[in-house]
Amino acid sequence: MTSPFSSWKNLRRTPYQSLMALVVVITTFFMVFCFTTILYISNQVLFYFETRPQILVFFETSVTDAEATEAANLIAQLDYVDEVKITGKTDAYESYQKENQDDPLLLSLLTPDMFPVSLSISANDPEALSKIRTEIDKLEGVDEVDYQKDVVEEFLSWTKTLRNIAINVSALFVIQFVLVILVITGMKVVNRRQTIGVMQLLGASRTSIRWMFVREAMWLGIIGGLLAFACAYSLLYYLQPQLQQFFGGVAVLPLPWQFFAIQLGGGVAAAAILAGLSAWLAATKLIRK
Repeated sequence: MTSPFSSWKNLRRTPYQSLMALVVVITTFFMVFCFTTILYISNQVLFYFETRPQILVFFETSVTDAEATEAANLIAQLDYVDEVKITGKTDAYESYQKENQDDPLLLSLLTPDMFPVSLSISANDPEALSKIRTEIDKLEGVDEVDYQKDVVEEFLSWTKTLRNIAINVSALFVIQFVLVILVITGMKVVNRRQTIGVMQLLGASRTSIRWMFVREAMWLGIIGGLLAFACAYSLLYYLQPQLQQFFGGVAVLPLPWQFFAIQLGGGVAAAAILAGLSAWLAATKLIRK
């Protein structure tokens, strides 16, 4: 009765209860795996935005490179600014020449002084963009600001909303999972009262009897966690072409194997531990000497 293999026999003796518990485990951790994958992808996309210039500042053509460099140094000293790159008049002129080399007549009419100096500013945190925008307004000679506030803030809002939904929904599924394991383990304890009484007469301790039910629940957690991961991974593999097309130039797929290894190990361990604790609580409450 204390052998791990006996757990399989006990699970087969109550197939409908075991199947119900297994379905709940699969459903719960399928949702957990899906949400963690979505959140990881969202963080990768957010990191992509963080590593790109989020604010472009164009000065008036009367502003010299030296004056723009002084302004760039002031912006770069801010704690929430990651990097400031300067594109001088000559660099802007040369870039324009390369893009319009097929029109020599137009190029002959232009000089570097006719081009504005520009700054490319990246923030340490996308939420600091509004602060940087305020500091830019204090600079003199600014002609235009290309500010990706709407894009970044909308994505931040979606990420926060998604994170809150993931936490709340996962918590509800976990609570449901724990309650189902409690109820099913309680039913099993009641159905085996005669067997438990015989085991106690033969000298079995309450701890060893509890572990009998805990092992059954942990097996269900392990199997359910593995099947849930297989379902979630299959769904991601099926949707990967559509997701790659949706994200365009943001290279977030395929996900690294380290993420899947951590997700699988953590998910299966969590399923087994939660199932075991739930069964332990139910068995402790119902088993008496």
